[in-house]
Amino acid sequence: MSLPVHDQIPDGLNHRTGLKRLGLVPLGPPVAEYRFRTRKGYVTCDLYRASEVRMVDPVRVAAGVQAVQTRKVNETAQRKGACTEAERDALKLYRTL
Repeated sequence: MSLPVHDQIPDGLNHRTGLKRLGLVPLGPPVAEYRFRTRKGYVTCDLYRASEVRMVDPVRVAAGVQAVQTRKVNETAQRKGACTEAERDALKLYRTL
């Protein structure tokens, strides 16, 4: 079943980004689509009922931010370790010449 497509956002509906800006998260499935024009052509996004939402859980947001920061630190350490290992290998090779 296809969803109805709107060229303007009707009252009582909002897209995920609009809800996120308000600190809300949709609970139900999308009920319609919003079609809008960009530089590259027309794009659609899902619309949700504004009455079927909940507040964003700050604990989940903080956990997500912490996970991203931890991943970045681990990736940086891994890259530095790879560079150090490559430098040691190059130095060994240079000394054997």
